[in-house]
Amino acid sequence: MSNYKGSTRQMPTQSNQPAIVLVPLTDKEKAAVASRAALLKEHIPEAMDFLKELHRLGMVDGLRAIKNVTVNGVVHGNS
Repeated sequence: MSNYKGSTRQMPTQSNQPAIVLVPLTDKEKAAVASRAALLKEHIPEAMDFLKELHRLGMVDGLRAIKNVTVNGVVHGNS
């Protein structure tokens, strides 16, 4: 254990430049993202602040990162 350094990972910092270039969404994809976001806001509203923080840190690319929302056993979006 004397050689153990611990974690050397650095937390990402907020930047003015996006980490990646996002491909524009089609109208169909925009509608799907909006639908999943509405379900998330309705059923898990506290998750929105969490997602906003992840986005601020550059860990997700916004609401398009939500791939599915399950409500009462029904999956909405990609499974």
